[in-house]
Amino acid sequence: MQKLEELISLQEESGKEVVTGMQRRYAPACRMLKAKLKEPQHYIYRYGTGAYQEGGDVLRELFIHPIDLVIYLFGAARIVSLLHTDSTILLQMYHTNGVIGSVELSTGYSWQLAEEQLTVIEKNGIYELRNLSELIYRKNPPVIGGIPLEKVLGHRPVTEVLFNQNMFQPVLQHNNLYINGFYTELETFSPGLRNGEKEKKLHGIIRIKTYLQITGGDREANIE
Repeated sequence: MQKLEELISLQEESGKEVVTGMQRRYAPACRMLKAKLKEPQHYIYRYGTGAYQEGGDVLRELFIHPIDLVIYLFGAARIVSLLHTDSTILLQMYHTNGVIGSVELSTGYSWQLAEEQLTVIEKNGIYELRNLSELIYRKNPPVIGGIPLEKVLGHRPVTEVLFNQNMFQPVLQHNNLYINGFYTELETFSPGLRNGEKEKKLHGIIRIKTYLQITGGDREANIE
């Protein structure tokens, strides 16, 4: 934390930008979801892996990525509730635009069956993002005068596949490095590094500073 504070101070004094790698912002399914969202009301996000044994801080090194994704999609947020066990963190988020969300971050699952699923409820439908490789949309049945017509006339749900990784096509757009955002992130970062330019699409370390308030147990931390 102290080293990050020093780095942040150097960034502010020099006027230079320190950038971090938040590759989910560059994942095609995440970008598509952000473009599609119109009136999100709330979301449920589950991010589960196996035990984290890389020797680092699981919260600051692994879970920072799903936290950054919800900030990217829904804007600045306040943590209104935080519960945790040895392997799991449960967060209740309130975003400044009124969106609320529940986030489960856990290493109590399995790496072979790792799970990442984000469900976003809008007024007229539901988006589901699964493992960054699939994005689907289900339109809600109509409601007239407060009466859900599906209870009267029935309803056949229609699922629209907006994005789906196709492993049978050996092209860049279906490669795992591209699907997970790594390729586009490097493609975006490299020209700015070579030319010494400040790339507006890159994201500064200030976000890490606010995020690290979580590790201090600040349940009212603001994350931008």
